[in-house]
Amino acid sequence: MRITEIQIDGFGKWQSTNFELSPELQIFFGSNESGKSTLTQFIISVIFGFQNHLGKNKYLQYIPKNTASYGGVIVFEHQGETYRLKRTKGKKVAGKIEFSTLDGEKLTEDELNEVLAPMNETLFRTLFSFSQTDLNQIFDLSKNDIDAALQQMGTVGSSQWLDLAKNFDKSAGQIYKDGGQVPTLNVKLNQRQELINKINNAKQDYNRYHQLIIDNDNDMVEQVKIVDQLAEIRKQEQQLDQLNRLMPIFEKLKTNETNEAIKFTSNDEIEVNQSEIQINELQNGITQNQTQLSVINDKKFTSAKQQFYFDHLADFEAAYREIPTVKQAVSSREQLMDEIQRVSNAVNEIKAKYGQVPEPLSEAQQAQLDKLLTQKSQISEQQDVIVQTRSASQKKSSQLPLVFAIVGLVGLVTAVLVSSFIGRSIGIVVMIIGVIGWYINSHQTSINTNEPKKNQDLVDVENELQQFGQDNGFASFPQNQWLAIQYELNNYVNFTHQLAKFENELSDDELIIDNFITKYANLDSWIDGDDLASSIVKIEEYHVEQSTAVENYRNAKEKSRLLTEQIEQQTEKLKQAQLQQRILLQKIGVANVAEFKVKYQSQLDEVNENAEQTALANQINPEQQRQLAEYRNAGELQTELQNSREQLNTLTINRDNIESEINRRNFEINAIAQNGLLTELTQDLADLEAEINELAGKWLKAHFSSLWINQTLQAASQDRFPQIVQQAKRYFQLLTNNHYQDIVVDELIKVVDNTNTEFEVGELSQGTAEQLYVALRFGFATVMNQEINFPFIIDDGFVNFDNIRKNRTIELLKELSKQNQVIYFTADDRILRMYNNEQVINLDEK
Repeated sequence: MRITEIQIDGFGKWQSTNFELSPELQIFFGSNESGKSTLTQFIISVIFGFQNHLGKNKYLQYIPKNTASYGGVIVFEHQGETYRLKRTKGKKVAGKIEFSTLDGEKLTEDELNEVLAPMNETLFRTLFSFSQTDLNQIFDLSKNDIDAALQQMGTVGSSQWLDLAKNFDKSAGQIYKDGGQVPTLNVKLNQRQELINKINNAKQDYNRYHQLIIDNDNDMVEQVKIVDQLAEIRKQEQQLDQLNRLMPIFEKLKTNETNEAIKFTSNDEIEVNQSEIQINELQNGITQNQTQLSVINDKKFTSAKQQFYFDHLADFEAAYREIPTVKQAVSSREQLMDEIQRVSNAVNEIKAKYGQVPEPLSEAQQAQLDKLLTQKSQISEQQDVIVQTRSASQKKSSQLPLVFAIVGLVGLVTAVLVSSFIGRSIGIVVMIIGVIGWYINSHQTSINTNEPKKNQDLVDVENELQQFGQDNGFASFPQNQWLAIQYELNNYVNFTHQLAKFENELSDDELIIDNFITKYANLDSWIDGDDLASSIVKIEEYHVEQSTAVENYRNAKEKSRLLTEQIEQQTEKLKQAQLQQRILLQKIGVANVAEFKVKYQSQLDEVNENAEQTALANQINPEQQRQLAEYRNAGELQTELQNSREQLNTLTINRDNIESEINRRNFEINAIAQNGLLTELTQDLADLEAEINELAGKWLKAHFSSLWINQTLQAASQDRFPQIVQQAKRYFQLLTNNHYQDIVVDELIKVVDNTNTEFEVGELSQGTAEQLYVALRFGFATVMNQEINFPFIIDDGFVNFDNIRKNRTIELLKELSKQNQVIYFTADDRILRMYNNEQVINLDEK
């Protein structure tokens, strides 16, 4: 592909702008913010589609702010034809496409994809577009990255296969991932281990339980063998079914067969390979089991400490069972001692305050006391009011006699001095009133001056209060405090009762602790601690430690026995397999497997040379022909197919029977437990293992499907890899002026200088490492030029190159542009002096 014209309607800062490009090397010069990166993104977006608005992609949309137009046109040449591709804003995120030839013939989007295949935006950015930032990827680049790009471009339809492989990898990753916590199978496996731990803790009858587990394990091993046989026979059944469908084609093929005799059959090859694989697997299995057995036999599982535990097992188990009770007693003792101290202090404080502490009053007594005190208060208040009233009256009465005396005197003076009858009469009347008033008030005052008698009710109440105080022991306390001290007196009684209770409980705890110390004094030689608490901790640790050691010893013995039996069985099978192999080789007339492989390959070469056989290979391959040749007719093949299906049915029944027997033992295992915990846990484990087996099958299917696709694609494209490295090496020599002579690609990429010294990428200077990246990119494009040819788009990619390196790179770009168009964006103004205006487009002038 070579781009000849760019028409921008609206994209970022560019609006209504056209560029005509050289089909080979086209240089764009522009200072910062001149739109170089925007123009790069425009080319990629029109070819592959606009970006969505998610994440950082929204910054690659370059939606113009001053116009409604969005998108534009790219005119390009491809395989002798000129195309016009227009992409504008549409309903889809990628935009609306108008694709046609230059003379106006409209083409579909599928036809555009055929022109671009197998290229997509991700692969284009990886191989044909880079900037200064991308050059730093050389420090992380590996052979796997090159293989991945090569697989995607190296075979027809590989992008779809790679997508399928990614889907398989994604599916497998969702099921299981090494070290993962979230994938379903990881969660289930962790749950299974937790269930196994709980089951081990819940076992009561170890010997019977363990024997049942061993029997189940053996049956599970047999079940796995049957499953493997089922897989093998199912594969054989599928092959036979395929042969049965190919038999009509083979019958036609036989009519054109030559009379050349075939010495070996495909069945011979299968049997020889199977016998060789079986012998190798058995030998490897024996070696592995012998290694494990040797490791187990070399270990020591008993010691003096463990022997002491065995000799006092009953005491340790009894002590271990009593530890929770003793711990509770120790904790309770400490709490009780604190409580006793606290209550004793409170009792002593009350005693110190009151001396002889009287009994608290009952509710009835408190009510009686309250009533007496209230009566006394009320009577006292009434008496005070009477006294105050009398005092005021006496003061007022003492003044009235004087007033009436003055009035009488005034009347007397008036009667004497006034000469008229009326005047004298009034004087006499006034005098009489004064005398009468003086007499009456003087007499009343004398009466009021007598001392009032004391209220008898108050005396009675005080007597009752004194008698109450003597009866209840409060005589020594002020009456106004009798009710106030009842709270402390009640507390004193409560504290006394609590103290007695705490002392009884403390005595019980002390008895439990003393009995424990006396009962297990004989264990002191191994668990003696500085105090009771440390001794209890040591008993627990010792018990757990030695219980685990005993369990490990028994497990090791059982595993040793199983390994020995397996070695004996494998050895016997190996002898039988070797004998069967010798019989087979004798039957087909060869001395050993190597001789058979040489002769069989020679025979295959002869068969492949037959032209008529090759012509029919489009419908049936040679291996299938050799397999079908073993059958005299279609009926014989169908009989074998039926036998294979019956064998499948028989193995399925055997597998189900074993599974039923395992389930029966599981029920017996459940019955061992004295409570329902072990039954529930074992059932949960069975259900969980069924889920795990199902998930493991799904994971294996997805994982190996992805692995098969990747290996197949790698095999289809691996012959290109040496060519890419060789071409990159030539470019690297040119760019470094022959200072570096070789590129070595293993898991990591290394280079070799002219002194034959090897360097990793991280040891190179920034400029040299970037030159290596450029060389690999250009080497890849050169080798893949026949399969896919796209322009290189370089956006300020050589900033760290000095002038000499940059000049060499520019010269290399000129050479590459004869095969692939090169569009080079730069802010280096020296480029304006090196090339004329026809080769350089100055964006600063736009």
